[in-house]
This record gives sequence, structure tokens and C-alpha cells, in this order.
Amino acid sequence: MAACGIAAIALRRPLGSFVWQGNYGEAPIALHFLPPHVRRLRMFFPCHDGLQPRRRAILRNVASGALRWDRTITHRIACAEAPAIYRRIHRGNLDVLGVVIGWTKD
Repeated sequence: MAACGIAAIALRRPLGSFVWQGNYGEAPIALHFLPPHVRRLRMFFPCHDGLQPRRRAILRNVASGALRWDRTITHRIACAEAPAIYRRIHRGNLDVLGVVIGWTKD
């Protein structure tokens, strides 16, 4: 796992959650056990999007304008900027709604 992914785990609050989103490939992932362990994190490993019924409902809502997808992503950042955005979220900064983090090194 990239160093930024490790930083993201270390920034979680105690008893928080961490969602492993995306495809990490077939190679083993190295994970430092102590940061998630001492924070007693719950980790989620989603493996699908709800399949056809959910996809149709989402597309209907986007098409009708009921789901304003363009408003769900408020920030696009590089992984090096993740600690700063997590601090903003932790402080309750309400302008951060959805963040897309580029986890690859530039």
C-alpha cells in the first residue's frame, strides 16, 4: 500500500471506520498493524455497487435531477494533501462534502 494510504489509516479517529475503496490488484498489501489496531478501527471492503436494481435507481435519480451528482465531489486532491483535508474534516469544515484522492505518486 502506498505511504499515503498508511497516513489515511493513521489519521482516523479511535473507533472510526476505514473503507478500502478500489482495486488494489493481486499483489499482497503491506499493512502496519498497530495504527488501525490501537484505534480499534472498523474496516470495510466493498466489492460491488448494489448491482442492477441500485444502478438503475441511481441513474434514474441522476437523469431526473433528484441526485445532483455534480455536487457530491467538492475537492480533488493528491495523496500528499490528504492530511490537510482530514484535518479540515475533523475540525468540522462544512465545505468539504466529498473528496477524491489521487493515491498514485505524481
